[in-house]
Amino acid sequence: MHTRTFTGRNLFDFGYLLEARRGAHFADLSPDEVIALFERHGALLFRGFSLEPSNVLDAVNLYSHTLLRMDAPRRRDALGTGGTSVLTDYPGLPIPLHSENSYFFQQYWPEIVWLYCERPPEHEGHTLLCDGALAWNELDPGLRKQFLEKRLVYRLCVPKELLEYGINADDGEGNIRAAVEHMARGTPGVRHWFDDARNLHAEVKRHGVTLGRDGRTWAFANHVCSYMEPAIEDEIRFEDGMPIAPRAMQQIRNATDRHTRKVEWVAGDLLMIDNHRVLHGRTAYDPACERRLISAMTLTANFAYGQSFRVAISRRSARNNHDRP
Repeated sequence: MHTRTFTGRNLFDFGYLLEARRGAHFADLSPDEVIALFERHGALLFRGFSLEPSNVLDAVNLYSHTLLRMDAPRRRDALGTGGTSVLTDYPGLPIPLHSENSYFFQQYWPEIVWLYCERPPEHEGHTLLCDGALAWNELDPGLRKQFLEKRLVYRLCVPKELLEYGINADDGEGNIRAAVEHMARGTPGVRHWFDDARNLHAEVKRHGVTLGRDGRTWAFANHVCSYMEPAIEDEIRFEDGMPIAPRAMQQIRNATDRHTRKVEWVAGDLLMIDNHRVLHGRTAYDPACERRLISAMTLTANFAYGQSFRVAISRRSARNNHDRP
């Protein structure tokens, strides 16, 4: 470790905290060290690295090739067109555990979710993290077999207004309109249609468990615990039409609850989450409080992910963010 740059410690039974030494900046970190810690622990919390809303995107781009633009009316307010947004989802309400966009098209499932704390809540409104790899190991063999052998089916409805609003002003890489256009050309595992009002409907088949970055462990990373996602308009079922049994859901909730931890935010913190392994959510809070989090999502990292052929990049390449995986 470059002890002159940061001191570190485990956050929980997963996750890792990197605290900056005096004068250290985020760009001073060794990308190779960050990547190794990220792959080992599933979530990294960077503290004291002089990060501000104006330079969060610079930090994110050190490890990103393509960002997913996901601002939306009354839910995410875009900060410019670069890919960061202020989270305004369901003020004050809790948000159940989920893997971001795990109900959506595979090609638009972010590899990394970034959360920056501009103003932490005074009391509650904690971000929740759950290690999907640890939770998976808690499930009984029969339930694990079911999730390995059968995909989940998500029935979605995306309102016309959201499609017209778009995700930021352009149709570039990582934009939701680009996703819809891609789907219209034919996407495996997806059936879609438009109703008379031009709302988009889709049936998306996705596995609820994924192979981890190490190529050996499995992680429970999906949307089955989340009941607030407005795009999901029907009960989540397996692809053979069978619902997830109540006893199975209780087992899932027990396993995820046992491995859920609270992030105690400090202003200026940046959290890096492996979205294919670690579920995230939020506790309830007083909507009158000044809690303010900024989000960015790495659709495609610029370093190796799992069994892809991407290779780790040099610090200069990461900083310039020009190398294509």
